Amino acid sequence: MREGKKFIYAELKALGARYVPSVTNFILIELGPKSGEVTEKLLKKGVIVRNMKTWGLENFIRVTVGKDLENKRFIKELKKIIA
Repeated sequence: MREGKKFIYAELKALGARYVPSVTNFILIELGPKSGEVTEKLLKKGVIVRNMKTWGLENFIRVTVGKDLENKRFIKELKKIIA
């Protein structure tokens, strides 16, 4: 999980995306007012994330750190969506 987090953090930094460092197995990522739209698009691609609006974090999504291939797929699809 630590290696997965390092990979995701590095990729998010390269994208200029803000995130909340975590000691858990998930990461909060700030994507602005379009976070709900990003969530829906990722879900349609089969990438499971959670919109954090319900918890008062309207501009954030939460992603669970997965296996290497899952993490790479998340980043690949996120790049396509926010590009």
